[in-house]
Amino acid sequence: MVLSFQYTTSSMTGVPKPIIPVILFNISDDINDPDSGIGMGMLVDSGADITTISETTAEILGIDLTAAQTSSTSGIGGSNIPVRVTEVVMILQRGGEAYKFITMVQIINDVNLKYSLLGRDFIFSRFDITFRERKNRVEFLRKNNDGIKKISPINR
Repeated sequence: MVLSFQYTTSSMTGVPKPIIPVILFNISDDINDPDSGIGMGMLVDSGADITTISETTAEILGIDLTAAQTSSTSGIGGSNIPVRVTEVVMILQRGGEAYKFITMVQIINDVNLKYSLLGRDFIFSRFDITFRERKNRVEFLRKNNDGIKKISPINR
């Protein structure tokens, strides 16, 4: 089944963007606990190597930033930006379809991040992703089960 998402009009630019809803959990959280996890919109970014979240999001998830591996990243501007790297549980769902998987994320200072980014690192190798610009839609078709578990949708 294809998970199809309508673009969301960005409050910053007023332009529709492929921002889709996901649910993130700390790796140690129980996804059935209604007090854990955070639902958020992430920009599907085919130019991002790795999924990226803000330090504020990491803190809400209870991620211990002092225990996360340190690294650096650079965008199209080329300057190195310090990041922390860890794993999170991500839920991608639409209608009656829901998928759970563990993915790496880089955590970046809020000042350096306009949108949380859904990068290529995990998602693009397990889903065929089609951008339908004229329809302002992005579609995800699961192409393999490697690391992905189909689950019942989570209500948040």
